[in-house]
Amino acid sequence: MSTLDRMLQGLTASAGWGQGAIAFNEQGVASFDVDGQLVMQLERVRDDRALQLYAGVGLVPAMHREALYRQALEANLFGGETRDSVLSIDPDSNELMLSQLVQPSVVSDHDFVALLDDFIEVALRWQERLKAIRWQLPTSDTRDESTPSSASSLHLNPPFI
Repeated sequence: MSTLDRMLQGLTASAGWGQGAIAFNEQGVASFDVDGQLVMQLERVRDDRALQLYAGVGLVPAMHREALYRQALEANLFGGETRDSVLSIDPDSNELMLSQLVQPSVVSDHDFVALLDDFIEVALRWQERLKAIRWQLPTSDTRDESTPSSASSLHLNPPFI
């Protein structure tokens, strides 16, 4: 049994799930549902020497995208608000993703369960932040900051008659 299989087995045991409740499929991905709020994915990577944790947090809203991007970048800084996970955007689904690479050679089974708890907590917190952003009312200026709002911002000075 590989180290990653043992980690998965330890997770199922600590969660009180039955033997084999979570298993890697043919593509090397295992997934489980977190109280109907989040789907966790665990994927074998780097020739089965590492485990990539990831979860879709929610769709990027049409409004206030720039604010979300800024918040996510600030949260990623030194892993401060993500507990060493990384927020990113899936370009295919336009979904905010949380991910973390786990090296089993440096993480004990006990530490892995604690790391996974932290990861889930961060993902759920970002789901709430996304919900709050979606319900924010648009400001008087909802345009993209890179888009000029008037001819004067394009430095066009029409002749005065």
